[in-house]
Formats: sequence, C-alpha cells, structure tokens
Amino acid sequence: MEKYIVVGAGLSGATVARVLAENGKTVIVYDKREKIGGNAYDETDKNGIIVQPYGPHIFHTNFDRVFNFLSKFTEWNEYEHKVLASVKGKLVPVPFNLTSLFALYSKDKAERIKEILEVEYGKDIKVPILELKKHQNPEVRKFADFVYDNIFYQYTKKQWGFKPEELGGEVMNRVPVNVSYDDRYFADKYQCMPKLGFTDMITKMLTHPNIQLQLGKDAKKVLTLQDGIIYVNGAEFDGMVIYTGCVDELFGYKFGTLPYRSLEFKFKTKKVKSYQPAAVVNYTTSAKFTRISEFTKFTCAPLKKRTVIVKEFPKAFKKGKNIPYYPIPLAENLLEYAKYEEEAKSYKNLYLLGRLANYKYINMDMAVKNALELCDSLLGLKEEVVKEKKVSKKAESKKEKTAKPVKEENATTEKVEEVKETKTTKKPAKKEKVETKVEQTKAEKPEEVAPETTTVESATESAPKKQRITGKWIIEQKSEGEFVAKLSAINKEVMLTSEIYTTEKGARAGIETLCKNITETGKFEIYKDKNKNYYYKLKNQNGRLLCVGEIYKSKDQCLKAVESVKRIVQNAVVVEELVVGEGYVEYTPQPLNLEEKKGAKGKWIIETADDGMMVAKLFASNGQLMLCTEETANEETVLARIEAVKKNAFDGNFIIDKDKFGRFYYKLRNAQKTVICIGEAYEAVDSVKKAIESVRRFSNTAVLVDNDTENK
Repeated sequence: MEKYIVVGAGLSGATVARVLAENGKTVIVYDKREKIGGNAYDETDKNGIIVQPYGPHIFHTNFDRVFNFLSKFTEWNEYEHKVLASVKGKLVPVPFNLTSLFALYSKDKAERIKEILEVEYGKDIKVPILELKKHQNPEVRKFADFVYDNIFYQYTKKQWGFKPEELGGEVMNRVPVNVSYDDRYFADKYQCMPKLGFTDMITKMLTHPNIQLQLGKDAKKVLTLQDGIIYVNGAEFDGMVIYTGCVDELFGYKFGTLPYRSLEFKFKTKKVKSYQPAAVVNYTTSAKFTRISEFTKFTCAPLKKRTVIVKEFPKAFKKGKNIPYYPIPLAENLLEYAKYEEEAKSYKNLYLLGRLANYKYINMDMAVKNALELCDSLLGLKEEVVKEKKVSKKAESKKEKTAKPVKEENATTEKVEEVKETKTTKKPAKKEKVETKVEQTKAEKPEEVAPETTTVESATESAPKKQRITGKWIIEQKSEGEFVAKLSAINKEVMLTSEIYTTEKGARAGIETLCKNITETGKFEIYKDKNKNYYYKLKNQNGRLLCVGEIYKSKDQCLKAVESVKRIVQNAVVVEELVVGEGYVEYTPQPLNLEEKKGAKGKWIIETADDGMMVAKLFASNGQLMLCTEETANEETVLARIEAVKKNAFDGNFIIDKDKFGRFYYKLRNAQKTVICIGEAYEAVDSVKKAIESVRRFSNTAVLVDNDTENK
C-alpha cells in the first residue's frame, strides 16, 4: 500500500490526509504541536466560550465542492460577518458604504455624494477608492481622501509594516467604497461557522483507520532532503510527502529567512454579556492594535454574564521567537521564495501546500480547494466538478440565509446572477486619427506560413463626463496560481486576454497597465499564422508582450477587433468577484528521445526587419513554419530565446487553451509560467497535441541558419 507523509495537521493537511485515506492510502500526519487544527485551532475556555488562541477564523465560500466536503465533518451555525471601524469617535461599517457615509457626514453633504455615486456608477456597485481619489468633482475627491486616510492607510501600515504604496498598486486597488447599505463583510454564498468549532471538525477529518497521527513530533527530525532524494529515518522514502509548513524552514534556510508577519494576541474576560456591537471592530488610526474581536459573536453561543475579547498587535516575524502567520507580498520576497520553490521541484515526491509553504495569503476555503485539487492530481482523478462562479451580493439576497449542509458528494450547479462590476480607473482621452502600417516579414515561401504583421498605433480619446458602460474586465482563475484579466464587450464577446498572473491581485493591478497601453503608449501588431488566421498582440513601448487577442479568420475582422477594444476599454467596468474558469485542456508530454529523431531536422532562422528588430523562426524539414519568437533588438537576446524554446519545449511546458470560437491552441511557457510563444488554432485538440510534439522534436534537432537565403 502506497504511503504518504503529511506535515501539518491544519486545514490543508487534514483535507489531503482525509481524501487520500478514503482512497485506500496509508497516511502519517506529523505536527510539532500537541494540538490538531494548526492556526485554526480553537478550544472551550473556563467560561464555556469557544475561543481561537491563534486569532479569529471565519469560514465563507462560493465553492460548492469545498462546502459539501467540509459538511461531512460538521454541522454549521449561520453567521454573516460584519465589521465596524472606529473613525472619528464613531463606529461605522467597513468596507465603507452608504451607512458609513451618512454616519460621518452631514445629511446634505452625504446626499450629494450618494447621488453622484449612484448616478455615475449605479447602485450596489463597488468603486475602487483610487478611482474616487481622481474624480473630477473636488467634493468627491475630498471624500475619497478621507476614506483612504482613515479606513485604509494607517491600518495597512500597522497590519503589514509597510505603507500601501510599498506593497504595490494591486493592494490599493482592492479598497472599495460600496454604493449600497449592505453591511456584510463578505458576499459569499456560504457564510457559516462549524457548530462545535474548527478543531472538532478537523479532528473528525483526521479520524480514519488509514491515518496515523504523530502529534508533538517535528517532521524535520524524521525527514532528510538531500540531492533530490527524501530520507525518512535515514532510509530512502519512495512515497509522497505533502508539506504545509514554512518552506524556508524545510530547506534549512539555505536561501535565507523569508519575511512573514506575526501577531501578538491579548485576551481578556469581560464581566458583561456583550462588549461591542459587532464581532470585530477595527481601530484604523487610534490605537497600536488593529482590531478587537469578541468570540461569543463568532460562535453564536448563548449570551452569558461574561464574554471574551482579544486585541491583535501585528509584529515582525522573528525566527524562534514568534509564529509566522502570513507572507508579505513584496516583489523581492516573492523572488526569494521562487528559489525555494525551484528547490522543491527537484524532489519528485515532494509537494508544497498551504499559506506558508506556497507563500500566499489564502483564505480557508481556498486552502481546502487547493488541497482537494492536489489530491485529484495525486490520485489521477477526473472528477466532474461543476464550474463555480463568485456570486454577487445582488444575486444572493440578504434575506437568504446560509445553505444547510448537503448530503450528496457531488456539487450541484446553481443559477447565479451576473456579478457586480466596478469602473476602471482609466480616464477616456480625446480620440485621434489612427495610423496603420503594414510590415511584411522576409520569409515568403511557403506564402501561407509567413506571418504578416501590422502595427496599429494606439489612439487616445476623451469622453464626456458621463458615458454608458461599454464592457467589462473579468478576473478569471484558470488553475492554481494562474489568473488572467479578460476584456469583454456588453454582448459578452471576449476581446482580449491578458498574460498569466500568479495572483488575483496581480491580475487586477495589470488592468490599469493594459488600459494605459491600449489608449496611450502601447501598440497593436497584427499577425497571420500558417493557417491564414489573424490575431493581434498588444505590446508596450519597449516591445514587451502584454496580451494576445482572439483569433480571426480575416485581417479585416482582426483590425475591427482592435478598434472595438480601444472603444470598449474607454468606459469598461471591473467585475469585483473572481470567476473560476474551466481550466486548461489536459496535456501530458510524451517521452522524447532525440536520438531517434536525427533524420528529420528543421531550421532555426534569425530574421531582421527594416526597423532592426529580430525574430527567430522554427521551420520543419518540409519548410513548414512551426513557431516564431517575440521580437527583440539584438542577436544575443534572440539566441537566448531560441535556447528557452528548446529547453521548455523539451520539458513539455505547454498548456492547451480554447479561444472564444471553441478552437484549441497551445502556449509554450517557461518555469515561471511566462508565455514564450503561442501556437495556431485548430478545431480538434488532437491536432494541437500533434503540433506540440512536432515543436518539441524540431526545436531541439533544428540547425541554426545564419541567414534566410535557403528559405527564399
């Protein structure tokens, strides 16, 4: 029987262990604490109140599969989380909404601001605070500055230890003002708390004859990782290890200590039935702590003569002195983490899972979802999991309470209304004449495979003060750690898809960059592939690829699509909720023996355009064009791109995606999941897989030709 070792008895580890055990696997779970539950651990104190020693944890999700899985181990208490913030001596709801507005402003002034927001953005809409800070009305700008300074700025500095601008634009872009009176903190379909607590739920998850618990034992004293081999008690281990702790600790801090934020908690028992009007009150500016939480309001326990509160004091993490709670999302930190991630990949039977191991700030439901999907991969399952979407507040009425636990294993589809949307921060600019320049590439034989490029300079246009909504930006999760921003027209036609981002925040921040380059500084290039289809690429002024458009059957259709994109983006809105996409088509690279392919060599040809830009093209032995790299300004870089194609093609770093017409095409990516090149569109997925294998073979056997004279 195959053995698995799971390091960590928290929610991620417990989910993996349970699913593996139910599928006949032997699982040993190590945790250096004597307690089950990780940081979600809770216990009943001397007052009979369920408290959480490692800080409040609140369950909410839109994922049916996650809710149904956990419902096998607990009953639920309905709980809708509401948070108040102490501002100018008053307690107001956060995120900031119309209730907050009227609490802090005079009635006349609040009515004026409310009217502007509802007329320009609509009701039940979330508007990013940075957009309001740039509003043309000085009264609205002053209001936005007040909200930003008193709700977000100081609180962020306390919470993270950095100013918001140091954490990146994606953090600031997530601060909304809700144009509604909905005081709930979350809009998820399922909002509830385990009836007997998280520890009880996780204990039941780990109660299975195939699971052996090793509490109070540090797995690092059992495991040794060396030269790609995992040893257990000195013997080579041929099973699987799923690790949920700090990844830098696992590898002995060989690349340095990763920065985390820690928390200090100060608990007090109060001899009152209720200490504060909400479960959580944020102290955004007026105290050293960030918030006070009251546990009786989380656990829905009957009110007694006593209640328990906890104050949270964020701290810098110090190894060996306090607990790491969440990673700090600075670019330099992510680069350091990438070194550990690459180190982990050298161990074929090691998997990283969870907030600390993946160095990502994730919610509880996403931790369970990631664990379930890892099990699918480990067990080779192909479950028919329904496509799940985030549900807007409008779709779920405030009168609808949390759904009851579902007995069935499989998730069922739910009808959801269209998600809410918020405007982009991009201001329309004045429209100018569009210039189109067509640049033919040198290779002309065979004619049908020679890519044709057209450069379309970006137009700018200004808009009147009010415009109707012309489109939507949607953030879609393609798979774990892969997010894209999609621009769609009002008729839901997808116009462009961004490059892959590793976080939802990154994808949202990328929208502003896309808008700027579409309307001001970037350029569109039109390409013709070997199947005589056309598509465009958007690049910035330095030539970096930002996104690729859909594939069209004629050049005229493609040019019209470019004009539509420039028009739609002027007044598109950003959908606040994350959409979970259907993912990529399954692709497994076949073993590649280059020695057997020596007789069929192709050619790598480097071409230089009139403007001095260089590309490398891969041709098959029959002269068929296989792929073309991105443009670069020097030969050294283009040679490096050839090597990148060869290595990643050999490794099989391809994904297969669908365009809006249902056709299939491949993307070749590097280890960091950055797209290197894109293949042509085919009606059948098998045709794409054959094209991939051809690229893998020819890219690594092709001969580099100094010029293209042999191909002319």
